[in-house]
Amino acid sequence: MEPSYAEMPFRRLLLLWASFHASRIVAAMKPRYLASQINADVAASGNPEGA
Repeated sequence: MEPSYAEMPFRRLLLLWASFHASRIVAAMKPRYLASQINADVAASGNPEGA
C-alpha cells in the first residue's frame, strides 16, 4: 500500500515541504520583549497606557 502523497505532483510536495519548514522557523522565534515585561515597564513609568 502506497502513501497518498505518492500520487501528488512534485510542485505540491515541494510547497508542503517549504511551508512546513517555514512554520517551524517562525514557531522557533522568540519575541524580543515579553508582554509581562512591557506591562511592568509601563506600570513603573507612571504614564497611562497608550500615551
